[in-house]
Amino acid sequence: MIKIKNIFYMLSYAMTPLKESGYHKTSIEDFSHIEDLFAMILEKGISNLKRTGLLCDYENKKEDLNVIRGKINISQSIATGIYSKQRVICEYDEWTENSYFNKILKAFLFHLLRSVDVQKERKEKLRKLIPFFSNVDLLSIYEIQWNKVKYNRNNATYKMLLDICKFLYDASVYTTEKGIHKRQKYDYEKTLHSIYEKFLLEYFKHHYPQYIVHAPYIRWSLDDGYESDFLPAMKSDIIISDKETKDTLIIDAKFYTKSMSNGKYGESIKLHSHNLYQIYTYVKNEQFHSSGKVSGILLYAKTDEDITPNGTYSFDNSKIMAKSLDLNQDFEDIKLFLNSIIENWR
Repeated sequence: MIKIKNIFYMLSYAMTPLKESGYHKTSIEDFSHIEDLFAMILEKGISNLKRTGLLCDYENKKEDLNVIRGKINISQSIATGIYSKQRVICEYDEWTENSYFNKILKAFLFHLLRSVDVQKERKEKLRKLIPFFSNVDLLSIYEIQWNKVKYNRNNATYKMLLDICKFLYDASVYTTEKGIHKRQKYDYEKTLHSIYEKFLLEYFKHHYPQYIVHAPYIRWSLDDGYESDFLPAMKSDIIISDKETKDTLIIDAKFYTKSMSNGKYGESIKLHSHNLYQIYTYVKNEQFHSSGKVSGILLYAKTDEDITPNGTYSFDNSKIMAKSLDLNQDFEDIKLFLNSIIENWR
């Protein structure tokens, strides 16, 4: 179990706007559930939008009119018979608050109002925001097409709020080949894994600007030098490189309910083999292209298991570590742990 306050601190690194005015007091509030925390962030974020107004966008409309507006759809006008009544079907774009971004926000306002995990006082604040969306259609969260969400300079202020909505969505539904289904209960493992990964990347970027901290694709070390379309992509979580020595640390963030593999046929508890194979593959392929030393670390979010990952291993002169980060401790101790990784990785 993770302290809800710590989730907020992690989000503050992953989402820059949370560091800005209006959110800093949140760290002293008490939250009993992650959904209550998300409700607070949306409430404050939408309240900030009220000062500038909702984002407007062009909405395509088609209707029969007795005056021409936009483009006339002649074929449909004739086919429906309204042309003989001196009316035509017109297609036009209307500048409106009924944008897809606003529909998503309104959908999750209603979603949170139905949640048993959001405090009564918080719901009252959310209800006061509903009239702000009076010109916006109500959309079910299960109908949202996230591929329609595209960001640009004009709508960038919505990104953090829609990211929170996406976290809620991922915890609320699951997809199959036959479509989208509602979960029987909220599943936040995927959500917390995403927050955990983004937090680690932004933490190291912020506190260690002297290094190159990014999340690139790792190239395969092919003898002929040509990449193949059939090889799987190796997308790293975090890579930290020393600009001077060229030494590199690859961090693979892991967030599971169980971080160790149960022993089979009498074997002892072990690291998940696929995790170890993955970080080993990353390290050895990155080493092929690097002039410095390359190390790797499997950085697990600590679970309540009796045995959790904690070890350092040497493979072909490459150091690979497995560590467990306790996200339920004071956040200052979390920072000390992460700082110790950088101090001891070479």
